[in-house]
Amino acid sequence: MSAIKLALSGALALWAAATLADTGEVEQAGRAVKLRETVAGTEWELSGVGVLRMTRFFSVYAAALYLVPGETSENVLADVPKRLDVLYLHDTPAARMIAAAEKSLEHTLSEEEMKPLRSRIDKMHAAYVDGREGGTGTLLYLPGKGTTFMMDGKELVSIKGSDFAKAYFSVWFGEHAASKSVKKQLMTPLTRKEKK
Repeated sequence: MSAIKLALSGALALWAAATLADTGEVEQAGRAVKLRETVAGTEWELSGVGVLRMTRFFSVYAAALYLVPGETSENVLADVPKRLDVLYLHDTPAARMIAAAEKSLEHTLSEEEMKPLRSRIDKMHAAYVDGREGGTGTLLYLPGKGTTFMMDGKELVSIKGSDFAKAYFSVWFGEHAASKSVKKQLMTPLTRKEKK
């Protein structure tokens, strides 16, 4: 690609990013991610974004971490409201998502820690459906109410317990997260320019 084409490509990318920021959105792997919105009666602010890449040229999903105003990603595993959106870039079988979650949980939890959570984890995974290209899976936790899993805005299951929320969100944010790269991206605060 010529230097002129590269320059034009870069200029168009900057223009697109600025346009999205002006409309209250940022772009992530071709998907628009809102900076602020209200879901389940709670006001959410975008805290971090990330992309799961299988190879340099193949991305599986984009992810967006939302927290309530004033909260930071450092406390994401504490008993605070949190929401994770998974924006599917390709059709993704539920079995693949469950396998990744189980592997992470197995490395995160001891047998004793797993016992009181096992039936709730099974209930969560029984509710999983295949992710479709262009669709969005949402994991939302509200203290005192529990963890709700939604697909394209439709509630599929809700599970009580702050212990469950801490364990399940650790799949993305724990020491043994399913993807260390996605964890790092999600926990990196957005820049001021991105938050415009």
